[in-house]
Amino acid sequence: SSMDIPPELVINSDHTGIMYVQLKGGTWNPLGCAPSVQGKDLKNQFTLLVTTNAKGETLPCQVVFKGTTHQSLPKIEGLIFSRETLPSEKKSRSFITDAARSAESVKSIFANIGSWSVTENHWSDAYTSKTYIQDIVDPYYRATCEKLGKSVGKQKLVLLVDCWWGWRDEGFRQFIRLRFPYIQLLFVPARCTPVAQPNDCGVIAILKARLRYKYGLWATGLAYEAVTESKTLDIPLNQSAVMKKLLSEWVSDAVGFMNEEKKTKVVHCWNTTGLLEAWDTDKRAGLMAEVMQRSAELFPKSQHSLAIECPVPVENEDHADMEVDSVTVNGLDIEAYEHTEIPMRAMIECAAALAKKRKEAAAD
Repeated sequence: SSMDIPPELVINSDHTGIMYVQLKGGTWNPLGCAPSVQGKDLKNQFTLLVTTNAKGETLPCQVVFKGTTHQSLPKIEGLIFSRETLPSEKKSRSFITDAARSAESVKSIFANIGSWSVTENHWSDAYTSKTYIQDIVDPYYRATCEKLGKSVGKQKLVLLVDCWWGWRDEGFRQFIRLRFPYIQLLFVPARCTPVAQPNDCGVIAILKARLRYKYGLWATGLAYEAVTESKTLDIPLNQSAVMKKLLSEWVSDAVGFMNEEKKTKVVHCWNTTGLLEAWDTDKRAGLMAEVMQRSAELFPKSQHSLAIECPVPVENEDHADMEVDSVTVNGLDIEAYEHTEIPMRAMIECAAALAKKRKEAAAD
């Protein structure tokens, strides 16, 4: 694109709950029998943070279990967790796999989980968001810059997120400004995630379908064994050590499956939002005109109106060394976005042009 931000470095992150009992929809029972599905009413879950890029690739996930120490993480023989990757806050903690001490065969099975976290209620918070940036986003950014021949630190990465409080937390934003200034935060307007957030447009549905498939194979195997060996069928439920281990393994498998088999569908989810048009040179001028018009209508009194400060980017103009202030670029009140239709795809193009103009004005 004209901003020199490749699609590999535009990523979307979104949280979702993963049920310990993987059931969806109806079930089959003999005619006349009362429904009796084991565990159907159980709602216990953990949190999964899913990330994809505009190229259709799925990044390693962050899992968040209920607990206060590493003892609440899955018990996996051969997998060793490191100490906390950041000093703990309140009772939240995050760990990564200790590559040097863990068995190679086990590491490969869980390779697509980049951050293991615990909180008091299994919900993500500002602390787990910081460790997500440090343990997943930053290593991915550095590896991708090396792969693409980009300059680490100068090359920007766009992180597209919703308006969840943890992303908007001032401590989290300050953490990014000070330690990872190359990250450009962009917020999907409130109530717009079903149409403007790629992971909500089918990505998470693909991952969850894979989890149900793996769960179904496992449960069917237990049922077959119980029938053929005349045993009582006993399927582990809730937050048992068995389910934590299996679901963690299936999450890692699902990420690998998506990267091997579902890249095209993930790209389709991104395309559904219109974000991929940011790299379409034929549509760029129209997108910029649209965002300038909408910003002028919505924020007519703003001294930093996008309509005033966002010229159409010049083709092949080098923005690689641009310093983008994430707070300034997103300085328009997040709550003001609540009922707007500013296309976020245009904001990606707009951010660099806005930053350059302000930088030039400051120099004068």
